[in-house]
Amino acid sequence: MAGGDPNEFLGTSEVASLLVYSSTASFSSALYQGRIPELPEPDAQVKEEGSHSPGRNKWRRATVVAVARKRGVLSPDDQNENVDLVCAGRSSPDPRLQHRRPFHQCAGARAPARL
Repeated sequence: MAGGDPNEFLGTSEVASLLVYSSTASFSSALYQGRIPELPEPDAQVKEEGSHSPGRNKWRRATVVAVARKRGVLSPDDQNENVDLVCAGRSSPDPRLQHRRPFHQCAGARAPARL
């Protein structure tokens, strides 16, 4: 499912990228301000060894992909999911994603939802 195991846990940076946020900080801000009502509470909080923090939020890939499709940044299930990930990454202005295909070359390309 969209590039991996649907039960794999994704961290904040991966979720931000799939939902086409320009940065992890902008995603976190939107999340905590309640501007992503489609995204449910995290599926897990993973605590790092030696850390005193409550843990890092993690969502299952299947959950995030469903939200991305609902928001219109990924194509419906019947299209090529590998292209979905490339297209989702290309619609982000993140310079780390510049090696990917130009967004307008993606199958079924459409402008991402304004965030």
